[in-house]
Amino acid sequence: MSRRVAFVATVGSGAELVVRQGGQFVILLVLARLATPADFGTVALLGVVVGVAVVVADAGLTTALLQAPEVSDADLDTAFWTTVAAGSALTVLGVAAAAPLASAVGRPALGGTAALLSVAVLGSAVGLVPSAVLVRRRAFGRLLVSGAVGVLLGGGIAVVVAAVGRPLLGLALLAVLVPCTTGVLTLILSGLRPRLRWERASATRLLGAGRWVLAANVLDATFLRVQVVVLGALFGPAALGRYQRADSTQQIAADTTSTVVGRVALPLFAASAHRPDLVRAGYLTGVRSVTAVTAPVMALLAALSTPVLETVFGAQWSGAGPLLSVLAVSGLLYPLHSMAINVLYAMSLNHRVFRIDVVKKVLALAALAVGATFGVTGVAWAQVAFSVAALVVNGLAVRAAVDLALGDQVRSAAAPAAVAVAVGVGVHLVARAWEPAAWVEVLVLGASGALLYLVGAVVLRVGAVTDLLALARRPAQEVAGA
Repeated sequence: MSRRVAFVATVGSGAELVVRQGGQFVILLVLARLATPADFGTVALLGVVVGVAVVVADAGLTTALLQAPEVSDADLDTAFWTTVAAGSALTVLGVAAAAPLASAVGRPALGGTAALLSVAVLGSAVGLVPSAVLVRRRAFGRLLVSGAVGVLLGGGIAVVVAAVGRPLLGLALLAVLVPCTTGVLTLILSGLRPRLRWERASATRLLGAGRWVLAANVLDATFLRVQVVVLGALFGPAALGRYQRADSTQQIAADTTSTVVGRVALPLFAASAHRPDLVRAGYLTGVRSVTAVTAPVMALLAALSTPVLETVFGAQWSGAGPLLSVLAVSGLLYPLHSMAINVLYAMSLNHRVFRIDVVKKVLALAALAVGATFGVTGVAWAQVAFSVAALVVNGLAVRAAVDLALGDQVRSAAAPAAVAVAVGVGVHLVARAWEPAAWVEVLVLGASGALLYLVGAVVLRVGAVTDLLALARRPAQEVAGA
């Protein structure tokens, strides 16, 4: 894949994610003004097992399909029915466990809501393999359509329900209707018409390739739910809701840009797995590119956390501001984490990903245990400490895989990150001396900070930024010339 083709594919993937996640963000923006932090925290506790169940239903099959050089119709049929069968069984189990879970949360009357949330597992399972098919084909336009329609339909219904006085039910419907609608539409638009067949040879090969991915993903999902339970149990649903609002806000940029590049990078790295030099070059380019976009957003979020939350979600979320400032620090390192895992998966080192995940989760649990003794803010700082430790663990694994020193990995992100941090510090100092309305502060200082970052990067010749600007200009020049 040429650099230009990779760039076009990345833009297509980015457009799909921006539309889908941007639409969901707008829906959450409305719901955040209709629901309380306690409502958000309660739904998170009721749906605590859903995320793990979706990962189990996936069984590592989507990554196995993306890693495989070729996939047959039998492979796709087998993978599809495996995920749907697993999703169906896990949904039934979730419905059966709904009442006890609601009682454990202290809201026994919400057993029906917990059962409703379980349906999201089956809805997600339906779209897993079709989504992998579209990513293999780089048909991101179809993913865009299914995601956008799912968000608009599910989000619209959720907002209406919340607006008539049922905000908690509205949040639950959002969590269910979006994956269900998106999953069905993705199946339709993918062109995948699975036959009623299941071949043992395909299942054995794909499940064998994906077993370590499944183990690593289950470990990740389980830890996230443990964090939810700990926060909810120690500090209550309202504090949990504020923490999750801060965490999800910083993840919008970090996760979106890393996922966009990763969608293109994983197949690209896999095709070059026999050439460690190409994988090294692709890894460094990916880290620089993602950091060039993510770092300024994280720095500005840290500097303007409270006015951003008040402007976007309302004054009731101002208490999440200090948490967002801390969590944005860990977001600066996210590109290195994400690209490292893509490299290891592309090299088919799935077992190594699981092993280092075990190490990281032990570190994460230790950090969580210490941080929780200092309150919710302590948990946020624990996330930063864990992020630094995980950087070392991931970096050493990449060094062993493609002979790329940890120092070289960090230096690839250093220039754009340093410029972004300098801009963020400057914006923070100005914000402390100037206290206009929250939206004015976000608009003026946010725009000024972004412009200052671009100017500083160009003046200092930060290649990661100038290369992206050059690539972005070429399509526009071609359109103008046409």
